[in-house]
Amino acid sequence: MQNWQRWTTFGACLASMATLGIASTFSLYSEDLKSRLSFTSSDLNLISGIELATEDLSFLLAGPVVDKFGSKFALGFGAILYSLGCFLVQLAYRGSILGTKFTVVLYYILIGSGSTCVYLAALKLIVVNFAGLAYEGVIMGLALLFFSLSPMLLAQIFSSFFAGKVEGYLTFLAVAALVINLLSLLLTFESAAEPTVAPELCLPDNTGNKTDIPDEFLISDTTESSRTLSIPTEGKVATSTQDYERRSSVEEADIIDVVREGSLRSTPSITPSKLHNGSFMTPKEILRAPIFWSFALVFVFIQGFTYNLNFIQILQATLQEPNAMTLSDQNTRHVTIMSISQSMGRFLAPILLQRVSGSYKPSLLCIAQVLILAPTVVLAQGVSGESILYFASTCIQFGLGLAMASHLVLTKDFFGTKYYATACAFSIASTPIGILTSNFVFGQLYDREAGAGTECLNANCYSKAFVIFSVFQGIALCLSLVVFYLRWRKSR
Repeated sequence: MQNWQRWTTFGACLASMATLGIASTFSLYSEDLKSRLSFTSSDLNLISGIELATEDLSFLLAGPVVDKFGSKFALGFGAILYSLGCFLVQLAYRGSILGTKFTVVLYYILIGSGSTCVYLAALKLIVVNFAGLAYEGVIMGLALLFFSLSPMLLAQIFSSFFAGKVEGYLTFLAVAALVINLLSLLLTFESAAEPTVAPELCLPDNTGNKTDIPDEFLISDTTESSRTLSIPTEGKVATSTQDYERRSSVEEADIIDVVREGSLRSTPSITPSKLHNGSFMTPKEILRAPIFWSFALVFVFIQGFTYNLNFIQILQATLQEPNAMTLSDQNTRHVTIMSISQSMGRFLAPILLQRVSGSYKPSLLCIAQVLILAPTVVLAQGVSGESILYFASTCIQFGLGLAMASHLVLTKDFFGTKYYATACAFSIASTPIGILTSNFVFGQLYDREAGAGTECLNANCYSKAFVIFSVFQGIALCLSLVVFYLRWRKSR
């Protein structure tokens, strides 16, 4: 692929990702949706929770589609679904079509499914086209930054042009998403996925000269019919740097696992097929990998999505009887802060992970869990006030950004790029269980505290739910530590 094609594809993918912020801006118009269609807070939680759950469950369909039919097909298909869903919600809001909570849920399922197809297609185009380059981490960070900034961009567009005009906002989303993504489809170039090697199968980096690894650990080629690893006779000498590099290449020769100091750790017989499967885990191998299940369960228990989706109720309970203008201004400000915080987390994670040694990369996932847990525990104490909400919005969303970006990078590190989209699908597909559970808990406890009224205006409206969320987040932290241990143990 030529450079101009690579960078054109990158720009088109950024534009596509910028259109996918409807879920994160749900709180901007959820109150209007609630009053127009006579929904309760539990209804809104059901709708927003299922939309987010659909985004994650759709990975199971979108992942294999992207890997089998190509990213461009998935990009176009997803754009149509996403725009159709936005248009149907707009018609329901107008009263032109049925607008019960169940039909609106169906419309948001279309939005969530389309969003996932577009997101995963754009992501794989970037991962494949820039894999192995020195600035790969920066490129991934910029892509995720753009994706995370989309809610802030849409929040500003809403407050500037569509405040009180939900119908117009939904129409804008439908048209803009369709046009931008179809234009992106014309400007993207898809290349074949390049092989990547699992870190534990690679020779370590040498800080000294090429002879730091003793020659007896360098393997010369054998016949094509029986290329397996063996220990050469002592005293064999690598005659040149070029010869060493040839043997060190995954394409040219098989590789033995050695420690940085040059001492032999293990000497198994590894055939080319075993090397291939270690470098590119098949879907069955991914599901059998010990690290997979702990890794996937982290994203079942992780919190942050529920705070985002229900922020308008939390804000109302904190401000206590705010006027509509104050509530709208504060909500827009917090949506912007949350978007920026999550964007910085998503931008920094790939850059930091590229600089961290393979066995220590999961440590960033652990740090992200701590950042989410701290404000969750504070909110569980019933502490209120604007300063507390600014602290919570910043920490929770920054931690969530770090965690979700780490997921994308670690998935490639753990399982390779050949089935990257499928691996992402497997590891994120169970997330809806946590989202729906947390949203259900919040909605039920909020409505119970509100009593006969539709709004709840005290700290108890959210604190009881956050006690449960603190437990969930504590489990996510423990699972992240397990992932770190498993990855560290495998590298020893």
